[in-house]
Amino acid sequence: MQCEGGGKHYPFGKGRVQADGANNTARIEFPISVATNDAAESSAPLCLARPETGAQDELIAFEELAKVVSCELLRVQYGDTEPEQQVTFEDSDPSMQAPSVFDVASVQLNLEKTDNQFTIRLFSPSGAVQKKIKPADLRSRDPKTGLVIPDSPFLDQKPEVPMVQSSSSSTQKKVSPSVTPVKVDRKGRYGFAVQWADGATIIYSKICLAKASGGLIVEEAINE
Repeated sequence: MQCEGGGKHYPFGKGRVQADGANNTARIEFPISVATNDAAESSAPLCLARPETGAQDELIAFEELAKVVSCELLRVQYGDTEPEQQVTFEDSDPSMQAPSVFDVASVQLNLEKTDNQFTIRLFSPSGAVQKKIKPADLRSRDPKTGLVIPDSPFLDQKPEVPMVQSSSSSTQKKVSPSVTPVKVDRKGRYGFAVQWADGATIIYSKICLAKASGGLIVEEAINE
């Protein structure tokens, strides 16, 4: 609180606020001041009136709050409320002193029509990696966490694969529409929606896709 004499006071304490906010990047401190009080009593919002003098600290605080709120709303809209994560692979280049680490947020997913399998790409500041995901493996995972669903009925099923008909036979192998992907659509920053031939459309998180491609979340890899 800033009094008319220019002094600053902390009616709610100072040390505890700093300690509680040490790991919170969204912490905003609002000064309790005469300018704020006058704005409330006059029904003229301080952030709209924008007085030229006497409220610089308050206006800066409101501006910072607006930036934080707009950023968080955008993340919530696309389900991106978790901290950014990284992934590594067990088959990383053995010549490297440390395993390559890739950003989960950089995941790109494509459907290869030639074999009806997924191609996933992940990127890092120093390079990129490309992996394959079998449709049955992806369909057998929790679309949010990427964990394999126990006793999933999809694990032993095979997708429909385009085949060249021969002169001897035009009969195609019996396949399962449940593990035959039809279309892939990006869903903001959260992940990708996969439309399956059996009519189901499932949205898979980027974490799920990274795990399905054989990736290990960096924290999990360290713990193992």
